[in-house]
Amino acid sequence: MTAVDQVLRLQSVDPCSDPRWAELMTGPDGSLFSSPPWLSAVVDTYGIDFTADVLVDPDGAPVA
Repeated sequence: MTAVDQVLRLQSVDPCSDPRWAELMTGPDGSLFSSPPWLSAVVDTYGIDFTADVLVDPDGAPVA
């Protein structure tokens, strides 16, 4: 296990409703097509389920 593994952890989230995903999507790497409203529209229209992996720090704040 590396030092990064001990500090950061990967967490699966629902990108349509998880606030950590929404926070990441307001940053420079976010886009309309990965935003919670867009993903929710795709889920409602096509019935596709999405999950996303978010890298969080020890306090649970999203990093990537």
